[in-house]
Order: sequence, then structure tokens, then C-alpha cells
Amino acid sequence: MPFTLSDDGRFAATAGEKELKIHSLKGDGDIRPISLQDLTGPVKYLQWATGEFGDQSLPGQRAKNTSQRVLCAGGNKIFVYDANEETWSAKIDAGENTGLAHVSFTQSGGEIIVIPEFNTHLTIFSLTSGHQRVIKCPKFAGNSTYAFRPRSGHLAVLTKGNTGDILSLHEVGSYEVITAVNLPTTDARGLKWSPDGNWIAVWDTASQGTMVVIYTADGQRFRSYEGSSTGDDDHDFGVRTVEWSSDSQLLAIGKHDGTVELISGTAVCLSYCATK
Repeated sequence: MPFTLSDDGRFAATAGEKELKIHSLKGDGDIRPISLQDLTGPVKYLQWATGEFGDQSLPGQRAKNTSQRVLCAGGNKIFVYDANEETWSAKIDAGENTGLAHVSFTQSGGEIIVIPEFNTHLTIFSLTSGHQRVIKCPKFAGNSTYAFRPRSGHLAVLTKGNTGDILSLHEVGSYEVITAVNLPTTDARGLKWSPDGNWIAVWDTASQGTMVVIYTADGQRFRSYEGSSTGDDDHDFGVRTVEWSSDSQLLAIGKHDGTVELISGTAVCLSYCATK
């Protein structure tokens, strides 16, 4: 049975075949049952969002009420409920014969990101206005294909262009394209903002060896890193994932061979190589 706990530990949600239950974990432990008769297929996504929701839909703007919402999705339908306001709910229909490959709250919690099967497009549904924004051809159905800039909420997306990979940056709220840059990657596998929001790291497929490209927040290419030159062997198994340090000064590069390389995020020089 799918289960998820709210960030503050006040609520839990469980989903059965045709019923969602919101559990209060404080006081007398009330349980609120919600019928899911309109849900098509088993519950595939169950997620909490904690944020401020009101008349404004832009991240960073203060809203009138602080609330907690939970999404429940399966088949081609998404339902959103409020743990505090029983009269509030939202329903999103992804369309007939359309399965859901990825569903998640945005950084602000006031919108839902949906990627259907086959990754044809990424849609952002506003829970405040009901409007939707569409970004075509995301590379993947998951968090590795998009990321929100810390604090400001600007959206970065990896997309598939006619001649290669593209990194696009989008305005807050409207999601209009600010800039789009052609990447030097063969098959980019993911992106990550630095915690301070000043840098974006993009890494290439493992078949190309180690390849990490760092961009500024406005989409300017800053540096590339193509692995350490230790001379121990000629094998480079490529990048599996990357992670920024909390101060945004270091970037950890996890390799498919089990090693980790630490580079200075701004100078792009090898700081440390941890081997198995």
C-alpha cells in the first residue's frame, strides 16, 4: 500500500485500490477517508507538498494561507487534496490513452509537473488558476531532466533538439523561455543546480567517459571537466551522478566504476579522487 509522510510529520497518507486516507498524527489521530472511484488504474504516485497557497501563483510571493496538500495519481488522472481544507480539491486529466511517466509538485507547491509516457512533453498545471504551460520534448521522465533554481524558482530543463541536447532556462510563473543553449554533450543524462543558485552542472552519458559541463545561472558555458589524468589505466566508465556541496564550492562526481571525484565547482580542478 503506498504511504507518504508530510515534511513536518503532522500528516500521513495511505492509498488503497479506491480510497485515499489522510491520517492526522497529532491529537486524537483522526482519519479522513477520500473516495477514489474515478481513478483509472492503481495508485502510482503519492506525494505531499508543504507551502503557501493563495491568489498568487508566482514562487516567492506570500500567499494568504499556509496549507498542506497531497497528490494521488494513477492511470491518466491526478487528484490533489488539502489536509486542512476538506472542501478544496483539484483534478487533472492527462487525456485519453495517456499514461503518466512522472508526476510531482513544483518547488512552490502550487503547481503540478506532469510528463506522459514517451516523454513527448512536460506540462505544468497551476492549482491556483487552472492554467497550463507546455515544454516540448523533455529528455527523460523524471527529476534528472529538470530542476528549479534555489530561492528564485527559475526552471532549467534538458530537452531534445533536432541536432542534439538543449538546456533551456524559463521564467518564474510564466515559464517563458529566457534562453536555450545547445549542449556539447552526446546524450546528456541529467542536470543539477548548485545550492546557491549560481551554477548548473550537466553530465553526459557514461559511454563518452567523464564529461561534466558547468553553466552560469543565465546559461553561459563556464567550464568543462573530462576526468582526472591519473595514468593508472585507460578505462573511464563515465559519470553516474553528481552532487554539489552545501556551500556550492565543490562538486562530487560519482562514477560507474564506484569511484568519486571531487572538483572545485568554480575552478574545475581535481580536489580529490576516492577509489574503491
